[in-house]
Amino acid sequence: MKKGTNPLIITTLIVSFCVLLALGIFVWLQSFVRTTTLETSSTANFEIFCTNNVFFKIKNACAGDDYVKLTIINEKENISKFKIRFYKSKYDVILKDLEGVKRLGILTKEIKIEDANMVKKIEIIPIVKIGEGEFACVGKKDEFGELTKKLENC
Repeated sequence: MKKGTNPLIITTLIVSFCVLLALGIFVWLQSFVRTTTLETSSTANFEIFCTNNVFFKIKNACAGDDYVKLTIINEKENISKFKIRFYKSKYDVILKDLEGVKRLGILTKEIKIEDANMVKKIEIIPIVKIGEGEFACVGKKDEFGELTKKLENC
Protein backbone atom coordinates (compact mmCIF):
# COMPACT_ATOMS: atom_id res chain seq x y z
CA MET A 1 0.00 0.00 0.00
CA LYS A 2 1.29 3.47 -0.92
CA LYS A 3 1.79 5.95 1.82
CA GLY A 4 1.14 9.64 1.15
CA THR A 5 -0.66 12.71 2.34
CA ASN A 6 -4.38 12.46 2.41
CA PRO A 7 -5.95 14.68 -0.34
CA LEU A 8 -8.42 16.00 2.24
CA ILE A 9 -5.59 17.37 4.39
CA ILE A 10 -3.93 19.01 1.38
CA THR A 11 -7.21 20.59 0.29
CA THR A 12 -7.82 21.88 3.84
CA LEU A 13 -4.32 23.41 3.99
CA ILE A 14 -4.70 25.12 0.59
CA VAL A 15 -8.13 26.52 1.49
CA SER A 16 -6.81 27.76 4.87
CA PHE A 17 -3.84 29.44 3.19
CA CYS A 18 -6.13 31.16 0.66
CA VAL A 19 -8.48 32.38 3.41
CA LEU A 20 -5.56 33.81 5.41
CA LEU A 21 -4.13 35.47 2.32
CA ALA A 22 -7.51 37.00 1.45
CA LEU A 23 -7.95 38.22 5.04
CA GLY A 24 -4.50 39.84 5.00
CA ILE A 25 -5.23 41.61 1.71
CA PHE A 26 -8.61 42.79 3.03
CA VAL A 27 -7.06 44.28 6.19
CA TRP A 28 -4.32 46.02 4.19
CA LEU A 29 -6.81 47.35 1.62
CA GLN A 30 -9.12 48.65 4.36
CA SER A 31 -6.23 50.54 5.99
CA PHE A 32 -5.08 51.90 2.61
CA VAL A 33 -8.55 53.16 1.68
CA ARG A 34 -9.06 54.79 5.11
CA THR A 35 -5.68 56.60 4.97
CA THR A 36 -6.22 57.79 1.39
CA THR A 37 -9.71 59.03 2.23
CA LEU A 38 -8.49 60.98 5.27
CA GLU A 39 -5.62 62.56 3.33
CA THR A 40 -7.89 63.54 0.44
CA SER A 41 -10.48 64.95 2.82
CA SER A 42 -7.85 67.00 4.65
CA THR A 43 -6.47 68.40 1.38
CA ALA A 44 -9.96 69.22 0.12
CA ASN A 45 -10.85 71.04 3.37
CA PHE A 46 -7.65 73.07 3.13
CA GLU A 47 -8.31 73.99 -0.52
CA ILE A 48 -11.87 75.03 0.35
CA PHE A 49 -10.55 77.19 3.21
CA CYS A 50 -8.08 78.92 0.89
CA THR A 51 -10.69 79.49 -1.80
CA ASN A 52 -13.27 80.94 0.59
CA ASN A 53 -11.10 82.82 3.10
CA VAL A 54 -7.91 84.10 1.45
CA PHE A 55 -8.28 87.33 -0.52
CA PHE A 56 -5.36 89.73 -0.77
CA LYS A 57 -3.68 91.82 -3.43
CA ILE A 58 -0.48 93.71 -4.02
CA LYS A 59 -1.62 97.31 -4.20
CA ASN A 60 1.77 98.77 -5.06
CA ALA A 61 5.42 97.85 -5.44
CA CYS A 62 8.44 99.97 -6.23
CA ALA A 63 12.20 99.50 -6.08
CA GLY A 64 15.04 101.47 -4.54
CA ASP A 65 18.75 100.69 -4.83
CA ASP A 66 18.75 97.98 -2.14
CA TYR A 67 15.10 97.46 -1.25
CA VAL A 68 11.67 96.77 -2.71
CA LYS A 69 8.72 98.51 -1.07
CA LEU A 70 5.47 96.52 -1.07
CA THR A 71 1.94 97.45 -0.07
CA ILE A 72 -0.35 94.46 0.46
CA ILE A 73 -4.07 94.67 1.25
CA ASN A 74 -5.75 91.75 3.01
CA GLU A 75 -9.46 91.64 2.24
CA LYS A 76 -10.47 88.65 4.38
CA GLU A 77 -9.00 86.33 7.08
CA ASN A 78 -5.59 86.51 8.78
CA ILE A 79 -2.60 85.54 6.69
CA SER A 80 0.24 84.35 8.93
CA LYS A 81 3.05 85.06 6.46
CA PHE A 82 3.98 85.31 2.79
CA LYS A 83 6.54 83.63 0.55
CA ILE A 84 7.80 86.10 -2.02
CA ARG A 85 9.62 85.57 -5.31
CA PHE A 86 11.43 88.56 -6.76
CA TYR A 87 12.20 88.06 -10.45
CA LYS A 88 15.15 89.90 -11.94
CA SER A 89 14.75 87.68 -15.01
CA LYS A 90 13.00 84.42 -15.81
CA TYR A 91 15.85 82.45 -14.21
CA ASP A 92 17.23 84.92 -11.66
CA VAL A 93 14.79 84.66 -8.74
CA ILE A 94 15.23 85.70 -5.10
CA LEU A 95 13.08 84.03 -2.43
CA LYS A 96 12.13 85.87 0.77
CA ASP A 97 9.74 85.45 3.68
CA LEU A 98 7.51 88.29 4.82
CA GLU A 99 5.42 88.69 7.94
CA GLY A 100 1.69 88.23 7.58
CA VAL A 101 -1.16 90.69 7.77
CA LYS A 102 -4.21 90.68 10.02
CA ARG A 103 -7.76 90.40 8.83
CA LEU A 104 -8.76 93.41 6.70
CA GLY A 105 -5.31 94.93 7.26
CA ILE A 106 -2.76 96.73 5.12
CA LEU A 107 0.94 95.93 5.21
CA THR A 108 3.60 98.26 3.82
CA LYS A 109 7.13 96.93 4.06
CA GLU A 110 10.59 97.62 2.65
CA ILE A 111 12.42 94.39 1.92
CA LYS A 112 16.21 94.45 1.56
CA ILE A 113 17.39 92.93 -1.72
CA GLU A 114 20.72 93.28 -3.48
CA ASP A 115 20.29 95.14 -6.79
CA ALA A 116 16.61 95.72 -6.04
CA ASN A 117 16.39 98.20 -8.91
CA MET A 118 16.77 95.19 -11.26
CA VAL A 119 13.56 93.50 -10.02
CA LYS A 120 10.93 93.18 -12.73
CA LYS A 121 8.20 90.99 -11.28
CA ILE A 122 6.98 89.97 -7.81
CA GLU A 123 4.98 86.88 -6.94
CA ILE A 124 3.49 86.46 -3.45
CA ILE A 125 2.08 83.24 -2.01
CA PRO A 126 0.02 83.51 1.20
CA ILE A 127 0.65 81.11 4.07
CA VAL A 128 -2.28 80.53 6.43
CA LYS A 129 -2.45 78.83 9.79
CA ILE A 130 -5.09 76.14 10.15
CA GLY A 131 -5.11 74.36 13.49
CA GLU A 132 -1.52 73.47 14.34
CA GLY A 133 -0.18 73.64 10.78
CA GLU A 134 0.68 76.29 8.26
CA PHE A 135 -0.28 75.81 4.62
CA ALA A 136 0.57 77.63 1.39
CA CYS A 137 -2.45 78.75 -0.63
CA VAL A 138 -0.60 78.44 -3.93
CA GLY A 139 -3.78 78.88 -5.95
CA LYS A 140 -4.32 82.31 -4.37
CA LYS A 141 -0.93 83.84 -5.27
CA ASP A 142 -0.78 87.40 -6.57
CA GLU A 143 1.67 88.93 -9.04
CA PHE A 144 2.89 92.46 -9.68
CA GLY A 145 4.92 93.64 -12.66
CA GLU A 146 6.07 91.82 -15.76
CA LEU A 147 9.34 90.31 -16.91
CA THR A 148 9.63 92.76 -19.78
CA LYS A 149 10.26 95.89 -17.66
CA LYS A 150 11.66 96.87 -14.28
CA LEU A 151 9.55 98.03 -11.33
CA GLU A 152 9.10 101.78 -10.94
CA ASN A 153 11.59 103.60 -8.71
CA CYS A 154 10.41 104.62 -5.25
